[in-house]
Amino acid sequence: MSDADCAPNPTALTARALAQRPDVAPCTEATADPSGVPFTALDPRGLRAQRTSIKWSRFAEDVLPLFVAEMDFAVAPEIRRALVERVDASDLGYVDGPGELAAAFAGFAADRWGWRVPHDRVHLATDVATAVVEALRVGRPGGGRLALATPTYPGFFEMLEEVPFEVVEIPLAAEPSPPARARRRAE
Repeated sequence: MSDADCAPNPTALTARALAQRPDVAPCTEATADPSGVPFTALDPRGLRAQRTSIKWSRFAEDVLPLFVAEMDFAVAPEIRRALVERVDASDLGYVDGPGELAAAFAGFAADRWGWRVPHDRVHLATDVATAVVEALRVGRPGGGRLALATPTYPGFFEMLEEVPFEVVEIPLAAEPSPPARARRRAE
């Protein structure tokens, strides 16, 4: 794999093309993906044309399946380089622990959130669902109640069947409801 293989799709919006669009605000690091495209300028039609994942290929064009957890933004150059290095080295086997990831996460957590994370407390999981279930098992082994904002990723309901928690759904509301005290007085 070469750098050319990782080049952005030529039909994608580029920073130069966006600079000519007065309807798009200028990018800052916090509002743009690594290729310079503002998060607000990602076009579902363009993504559907470029991507082959289930999010963009399984559903009709009028459906935006937000429950599928995948990145629609460009891959950061540092991540792309690391992946290409591993592929070039044919180093695609299983790992035996977090290795350098522990120090990288601890540094990130300290920098962003002021957390002090001991390296021996960083563990790998096969996927996010497994990590959530195992974290709940460790944090609340006796179970309890768990608030889950809905609609949400359908897999959450399946994975939570493995832990002794009562799931309390908190549905999305189009309009905020008045506080309970105010509702009682109005009735």
